Amino acid sequence: MDVREFTDAERKEAAKTVPRSSDSSVGIGFGIGMGTGGGGFGGLMVGAGTGLGGGRDRRDEPPQVAYGANRYTVQPLGTGERVEVMSYKHYKMGDCVKVLTGHPTEFSRLFDPKKGEHCN
Repeated sequence: MDVREFTDAERKEAAKTVPRSSDSSVGIGFGIGMGTGGGGFGGLMVGAGTGLGGGRDRRDEPPQVAYGANRYTVQPLGTGERVEVMSYKHYKMGDCVKVLTGHPTEFSRLFDPKKGEHCN
């Protein structure tokens, strides 16, 4: 297994090309209420809200250099094939990892084996 760790300068450069979050939103509400009857009631409500997506769920996005991913070159057991994948985790030679291909979002990732899975 080989690892390509990116420098801070490369990560800053990569951050310039990361698409801006599309889940930002701002909303404003305004309402007036009036009532008639034995007494009178008048009310005013103003509300504003914002959601900036700071805690976005990135599980369905490919790991990106700007967010700290490194590039790993792995060779599946029993093959001569070498596969390049990105991961936020840290691995070293001899680690047992599972390479998932055909992911619905069409990128490769490194995964730790699930409970009960073993390396030979």
